[in-house]
Amino acid sequence: MSSSSICFIPIGATVREQIVEIRSQIKNWIGSNAFADLLRLYERDLELSGRLDADLEQLEQFSDRWDFRRIARERGAATDDNLSLGSGAARWLSAGTGFSPEVEARIIADAEDLGLVHDAEPSKRQYDYFLVLGGARLSCQLRPLRAAELIRCGVEVRNIALLGAARPVAQSERDATDTYAPGAVDEFDLIVAGSKEAFGFDTEGFVEDRYDDPHNKNLSWVIRTLDFDFNQRPLRLFAISAPSSDPVHRRANSADTWSFLLDRMKPVPGSNLLLITSQIYVPYVQLEALRTIALPHGLFVETVGFPGDRMPQLQGLTNANNYLQEVRSTIQAARRLCLAFPE
Repeated sequence: MSSSSICFIPIGATVREQIVEIRSQIKNWIGSNAFADLLRLYERDLELSGRLDADLEQLEQFSDRWDFRRIARERGAATDDNLSLGSGAARWLSAGTGFSPEVEARIIADAEDLGLVHDAEPSKRQYDYFLVLGGARLSCQLRPLRAAELIRCGVEVRNIALLGAARPVAQSERDATDTYAPGAVDEFDLIVAGSKEAFGFDTEGFVEDRYDDPHNKNLSWVIRTLDFDFNQRPLRLFAISAPSSDPVHRRANSADTWSFLLDRMKPVPGSNLLLITSQIYVPYVQLEALRTIALPHGLFVETVGFPGDRMPQLQGLTNANNYLQEVRSTIQAARRLCLAFPE
């Protein structure tokens, strides 16, 4: 199985055809040799039934041992990062696997085959929107740089949405974030700073619309809009920090941000959206985007990343534990999608 073929992109004419195809792609992913090898590493040969929903449920339970963020928190990690109410430590502070270097190399090789390491080029040459996802450490620098690179390479787009968040910058990531966004308060500041570096725009040109809730910051939101030229073409850029759909318990998550964007920008059915993240998250992000925005709204969604070999030491997140964690996240996303869109 080639990583370039693992993109979970439906091409069916109807939603039903797309659902059947996506489910088939998920079944092939968990039935691949690389996935089976990861199970064997834990001396567990699961008896999968061939019924996708039942198998995903079993695999989600099995993959609890790959939740190295939870394991790190149980060991007391990340208590300095305002994560005391979270379910796990920050990704860059997650626990190690405990395996030998040889076994960890084997895990990373399997992750390559599962599409978490090497990037693929977008399937189209023109998109209506680029959605650049925010993240921790150097993500808000590397992802906008990938977006700018695609445009320079001839991929056409008119609108770019920067999907930031109100997540405070943790002290344990400032060694990375201060290299491009010194003094940034939150993830929204990071992605604006990283995009300024990638595209060279003037932040003074933003027009801002915002709501600051006096009682619950999770209900606050910001939209900044900027028109500028890049690579001799006009671009409209939206920098977004969305409100939470569950403000009592958490900040906005990716699905909240995508929904907020759709509500405000109202892309017409059939629009082409390209999501840009880190390659390690591409399978997970694509499945979540299919479930929450593509299938419900009749949009074409594709996700690409910057490759793992671009992650400098400061970024981290390229160890065996990181890849196993995101294999688990992909299993969870696949199960959510299959529950939402059954056979």
